[in-house]
Amino acid sequence: MKFCFDADTAKGYLDDVSLARIIFVAVPTPLLPGGSCDTSIVESIIARYAACSPSPTFVVKSTVVPGTCEELARKYNVPILFNPEFLTEANAWNDFLHPDRQIVGAAQGAEKYTEMVFSLLPKPVSEQAMLRMNATEAELVKYRSNLFGAMKVSFANAIAVLSRLYDEILGVPIDEQSVLQAVGLDRRIGQSWFALDSHGYRGYGGFCFPKDINAQITRDKEILSCGEKWTKKYNVRVAAIMLMEAMRDFNRILLDSQGLSEEEVSQHDAELAQKSACKKEKQ
Repeated sequence: MKFCFDADTAKGYLDDVSLARIIFVAVPTPLLPGGSCDTSIVESIIARYAACSPSPTFVVKSTVVPGTCEELARKYNVPILFNPEFLTEANAWNDFLHPDRQIVGAAQGAEKYTEMVFSLLPKPVSEQAMLRMNATEAELVKYRSNLFGAMKVSFANAIAVLSRLYDEILGVPIDEQSVLQAVGLDRRIGQSWFALDSHGYRGYGGFCFPKDINAQITRDKEILSCGEKWTKKYNVRVAAIMLMEAMRDFNRILLDSQGLSEEEVSQHDAELAQKSACKKEKQ
């Protein structure tokens, strides 16, 4: 038996989820002022239904920082698994039905529910793309995937910026998009995230990238601060975080050069497209 509940009553999904044996949690995890991920809505759902008898199994689909599911599983003594989504806003439904990969990460004690959760999910193209791991690993995969996407957008724009040097200073005609297209034809690199001006501006934005990059950098710093300091291993980890911060800073400077801020572009694709269209009309 299937149940569906949405806090937005206008959507009409008001089933009694307390009757469900498995509860998929897909709720917002907004960015807090300090840059960390706000998981309070996720926790409120688990706290609300953990007291049901018998307690359900929770499958978190919301993007949460690494360690969240383990912490909540211990706190509420319930089985929790993490099943990240890798959806594009323009093609979300098709991406959901035909995933490149399907990942289920189990918090300690919830491993026995992994196959049951897989049985409820759309299947990827191959068995090898059905990945079983612990919850923290799965949380890391979600964030690191977004980090790489943002890094690739930033790299593409850095190539464009530096390619223009040869036009503006040496006087050699340069089409930066042609350069990027040729680079992306290398099958090891690919064309994804190489389109410039995809939302009417250059740089990464959208509802997920800025939020998740800030949250992951903040979380990495929190975890790093708990370990041993001033060793060679520590210095390497600091340098890795600095690389992520440099990518984020480049994007912020790139946006600023266009009269935009990170906050302004941290919106859903449809909202960005509408604002871009209005801006063009005014011009």
